[in-house]
Amino acid sequence: MEQTPYQDPVIAACKRDMDSSLLRANLHLSPARRLEKLLATIRMMAQFQGVARTKPASLPA
Repeated sequence: MEQTPYQDPVIAACKRDMDSSLLRANLHLSPARRLEKLLATIRMMAQFQGVARTKPASLPA
């Protein structure tokens, strides 16, 4: 009887929910360009958080 190799359930879940094409595209970038993209994402998130904090209470959620 052939045994299947052990597969960590966390790794299996990550593989199932991950878009490997995005990972490959990101790995084609230089480390400096990856960092630029990360910083741009962080700035965008900070802007969204600022907008969420200043949203008037009269608007529906």
